Amino acid sequence: MLDYKPPSGNTGSGGSADRMPDTIGKIIELEERANSLKKAYLEVYETAEKAKNSLNNLILRDVIDRRYFLYETFPEIAEHMNYTERHVKRLHGQALQKMSLNVTVDL
Repeated sequence: MLDYKPPSGNTGSGGSADRMPDTIGKIIELEERANSLKKAYLEVYETAEKAKNSLNNLILRDVIDRRYFLYETFPEIAEHMNYTERHVKRLHGQALQKMSLNVTVDL
C-alpha cells in the first residue's frame, strides 16, 4: 500500500482558506482590468462610429459598416451589395481616404 503525503506546506487542512484573500485580490484586479479594457474599447468604437458617420455617401458608409462593424470579408460585401470584389475594394479605399480627412484620432 502507498502512503500519500500532501505537498510540503500543505497539511491538508485550511490550505485553500489560506489562499482565499489572494484569490479574491486577483479576481478584483482582473475585474478592474476588464472594466478598463471595456472603457478603452468603447472609446475606440465611438471614434470609429463617428468616422463612419462622417461619410456623406451611404454606399461608402455601408462598405465600412460591413467591413469593420459586421466583420464581413470583401467577397461577402461584394455579394451583399451586388458589386464585384474589385469595386468594393475601390469603394473601401475611397471611404478610408475620406474618413482620414474628416476625423483625427488621438490614440
